[in-house]
Amino acid sequence: MPVLSKHLFFKLSRLLLFSILLLGLTQELFALPLKTTILNPEKQPVGRALVYIDYIELQELDGTPLGRLGFVNIQGGFQMFVVRDDGQQNLVGSAKNRGFLTKMEN
Repeated sequence: MPVLSKHLFFKLSRLLLFSILLLGLTQELFALPLKTTILNPEKQPVGRALVYIDYIELQELDGTPLGRLGFVNIQGGFQMFVVRDDGQQNLVGSAKNRGFLTKMEN
């Protein structure tokens, strides 16, 4: 009987260790955000974008937050919102159904 419990203990401890390792690896395999560089027309890096499922974070090259871009489906049409990351989360502009970005006055 003690041999059986010892064997079961080792199996459970290996299973626990495997589970912990698997949890750590899944963070790397399905890692969000997708990180990308924003280029200017001359193909020079000017910033970074962190792409999540429902919004995009815009950053300077050094990682300083600039703002967020969000997309919302409202009554069958899409709206895009741009929010400046200045501590007050000010709305900078919006666009509807592939239209031009409308600038908001501060």
